Amino acid sequence: MKNLIRLMAICCLPFFLSGCAASKRMKQLNFHSDMLSKAATSNASGPEKVDALGNSFVKMMDEALSITNPKKGVDYVKKYADQNESSLNSIFKSLETSQKDMNPIERVNYAASLLKKPYAQDLVRLVPKFEKKFKQVEFIARLAGKMKGGIGGAIFKGIGKGLLGGEPIPEPCPEP
Repeated sequence: MKNLIRLMAICCLPFFLSGCAASKRMKQLNFHSDMLSKAATSNASGPEKVDALGNSFVKMMDEALSITNPKKGVDYVKKYADQNESSLNSIFKSLETSQKDMNPIERVNYAASLLKKPYAQDLVRLVPKFEKKFKQVEFIARLAGKMKGGIGGAIFKGIGKGLLGGEPIPEPCPEP
């Protein structure tokens, strides 16, 4: 009886862990959303809002790279972008407004000061890893899209709408 309970616990463990991971990602996305909406609606200057954006963006990239399944990583990044679109637009608009008052030399100095920020160094470190991981997903999606219409379409047709958007193979007709 004890062995049966242990076996059931071991079999059910992946389901509980995957639920925990999804819950953790939702908490992370909510954290980013709160942070960016506070930055967007605050009376802080444009550069201070950009600092909040940079820190949030670097943290999101780290989180997306830590997700083992690249497709889930892409979904995480899309949710981040969708969930924070209005805050991001507001922050960028605030930055544009603050830069309108700057002369060209001040703009160059501001850009140079951004390069000294800790999140800029993290971006330099993370962007190549991020591109490498998610270009693989993009490549596979493009390849699947090309194959969907050609000879490969017949091969992938049975997969159904879920993966490639094709129609599932119909049930065979009963013989008379």
